[in-house]
Amino acid sequence: MGKSGRKKRLEISQREREADSLKREIRLKLPRGLFLPIDRTDLLELVTQQDKLANFAKDIAGRMIGRQFGIPEEMQEEFLHYVKRSFRCHSSSSSSNRRNGSTFRNWFLKAAN
Repeated sequence: MGKSGRKKRLEISQREREADSLKREIRLKLPRGLFLPIDRTDLLELVTQQDKLANFAKDIAGRMIGRQFGIPEEMQEEFLHYVKRSFRCHSSSSSSNRRNGSTFRNWFLKAAN
């Protein structure tokens, strides 16, 4: 793998650390004892699951780049199709999270005031 691969790996690791910080911040700032439109436990579980996605991305980058993992030529087309489908799933999830994020932000601001 070249410099661009190592650079992407570092970028992914940095974003995973940022996600860990955000997860801790959410857990610390999530109000207790207030009535939220969703169950606090469900929200914490959602945060945990999303954190796992960031961890998996970091692990995959480490394996692919750190071990100079190459996809055999006869599998590359199918593997690329698989990766594109995975990105579409992630993109859909990200879009939903952005919509939900603004809703959660509004709830927290109202609860804090």
